[in-house]
Amino acid sequence: MMLAGWADSSVGNVFGGVVGSFYADGNGNITQGMVDMNSWFGAAQDTFTGTYCISTTNFNLGTMTITPVTYPNPRTLAFVLQSDGNGNIIFFDTNADFCSGCGLGGFHGSGVLRKQQTTVFSTSEINGSYAFGFSGADGGAPSLAEAGVITTDGSGDITGGEYDFNSGGTITTGSVVPAGSAYTVASTGRGTATIISTTSGPLSLVFYVVSPSEVLFLQDNAPVVAGRGLLQSGSFSNSSLSGNVVIGIEDSQADAEAGVLTADGSGSFSYSMDVYSTDTGWGSAPGTGTYLVASNGRVQLSSIGTSSAAPVAYLVGQNQAFLVGTDANVGFGEITPQSGSNFTTASLNGNFTGGSEQPAGPIAGDEVDSVSFSAASGGVMGTDDQNAEGSEFQYSPSGDVAICPANTCTYTISSNGRVVVTTALQQTVIYIISSSRFIALTTGLGSMNDSLMDRSTDPYLVDFSQ
Repeated sequence: MMLAGWADSSVGNVFGGVVGSFYADGNGNITQGMVDMNSWFGAAQDTFTGTYCISTTNFNLGTMTITPVTYPNPRTLAFVLQSDGNGNIIFFDTNADFCSGCGLGGFHGSGVLRKQQTTVFSTSEINGSYAFGFSGADGGAPSLAEAGVITTDGSGDITGGEYDFNSGGTITTGSVVPAGSAYTVASTGRGTATIISTTSGPLSLVFYVVSPSEVLFLQDNAPVVAGRGLLQSGSFSNSSLSGNVVIGIEDSQADAEAGVLTADGSGSFSYSMDVYSTDTGWGSAPGTGTYLVASNGRVQLSSIGTSSAAPVAYLVGQNQAFLVGTDANVGFGEITPQSGSNFTTASLNGNFTGGSEQPAGPIAGDEVDSVSFSAASGGVMGTDDQNAEGSEFQYSPSGDVAICPANTCTYTISSNGRVVVTTALQQTVIYIISSSRFIALTTGLGSMNDSLMDRSTDPYLVDFSQ
């Protein structure tokens, strides 16, 4: 699992990250777990046990209560699972700190659950070039975002890499120095890495292996960033970005945008984005641009959406990439290949589960969701667990909140996969990635029901899968 978010502290809001793993026995017990945490106050490690429960009425929503060994106060998290055992997770306590002395008091955050492939817990299985995307902060500010690629040899050496790093609008592009850059993976699936770069001192990372093609990262020295690494596949050129892709971007100014970009495979693209800004509300941003793909998968794009600065992306494979903005808003997001065309109401049907992406700033809410779309009626219904900021600037969990009870919400679909879900209180825009996946741009938890109307309406992105 990986969780990232924000915490109250004696010095204000600070960013914190958590990575770890646990064993669930299928009967509601967590028999062993380990976790690494880091914040502006420093890194910490712990082990834990706990219990969990999955709802029989709200499709695959659940909660878990864990008790760390060295700081034995129970902590509650809410989660939702997809059919493959992966899922989304949020911290679900009210103003609770995660561990003693790690600076995560009042921590709220969201992230991913990944079912581990336990037979690949060895250094030799991490072999090849991995594109990665990280976000975080140096204390409470400035916000940070980073994307890049590192190359491993399966023997514990990091043999190269390149990255683009945005610290509050200051952009650094650098490369990995092989001498002294190394990694190792223990039999538990926990790995550590030291990276020597051309632009900073040694970076210390801890990571947990999901499979040979995915790892979850946390930097355990300063600054604090968390994210994922995915094994690259294929060779890269301008043709590696071709056709329709879905883009989602959040930034530190509580703005978010999502849309469809169409690349021609030769260096030109067009796009249409939905944008929600806390300052100006809903807007649209159509346009055209150019791009250039390097052989290592680095993509230099002209501006997209509302930013005048040109973002940089690193490809995982065809039409899939991590993206980092290059302006002071510190945008961070992903590019995902869109499957299908000429979408209709029938393109979105059945049960989906999902959760919010890790919050780019301290005032965004967190949620895990279970929703159902009816192509026959054009209606939506569902349930979610939320952790949202109130008017008193404290975070409070709300469990099993009904979203669109009894199909009281409706949705309409445009041919490019843009979906508008309308409720009595808010509008949510969805972009279909495939028949089994979509991304939602929401104006925040505060608009979902009357009891939460005093809470934050800052926008954020929510990922859904079947």
